[in-house]
Amino acid sequence: NVGANPNFHFVSGTGANDIITITRSGAIADVTVEAFADAGWTTAITVPGEADATYSYTIPLTKDILVQAGGSNDKIIIVGDLGVDVFIDGMLGTDDLTVSSLNASAYVPRAATSSVDLIGGTPITDYGGTITVGANTITINNFEPASSIIVGDPNTVSTLNPADNATGVAVASNLVVTFSENVQKGT
Repeated sequence: NVGANPNFHFVSGTGANDIITITRSGAIADVTVEAFADAGWTTAITVPGEADATYSYTIPLTKDILVQAGGSNDKIIIVGDLGVDVFIDGMLGTDDLTVSSLNASAYVPRAATSSVDLIGGTPITDYGGTITVGANTITINNFEPASSIIVGDPNTVSTLNPADNATGVAVASNLVVTFSENVQKGT
């Protein structure tokens, strides 16, 4: 359909081992794609046409989102209730998905199917399922058996010392913040 207007927003990896992060920010989603040479996501590589290994853009949350991870091992991270349906195609490689939202339900797997993706001419078995986030659904397809899918609440501050609005606190006192989950430096 030449000139057709698709009814979804398209998010894609680079074809390398990517970390794709989609974060709700009001009526838009911030999308960041980081490219790595290795499946452990430790050796960043320059994205063609970009100055470094990362590129970012925004999309309005007016249409559903299709994420095509690519042919390598990718990590997809969705932060917040995007307010639209999301379809994730893992394609080839072992992909990991993390959904961090207060409104997210547990992952519901579906029966394994024979994929249209071929390795040496042989169909591979793929896995998928759904996660409900608020009134919308994240549908996962073409994930490999070793893929991980994590659904949880976002990290929050669980305690402050001194407490919020505390009085009489010495200027030289330490501020101690405890989070509900471990925090990784630099993230």
